[in-house]
Amino acid sequence: MKRLFDIVMSLIGGVILFPVLAIVALAVVLDSGWPVFFVQKEWGAEGFCFRCTSFVQ
Repeated sequence: MKRLFDIVMSLIGGVILFPVLAIVALAVVLDSGWPVFFVQKEWGAEGFCFRCTSFVQ
């Protein structure tokens, strides 16, 4: 039941956040141009390395 709840809530959250993220991406393009995202490596717990994707500032 929890797994179903998590899936449904992630789909609802994605539908709600998609227009917000699209507006932010458009604002970045109008202000700074391309690229919209940048990727950097971050170090987490126990030395685990992962990629962090963010909007360009």
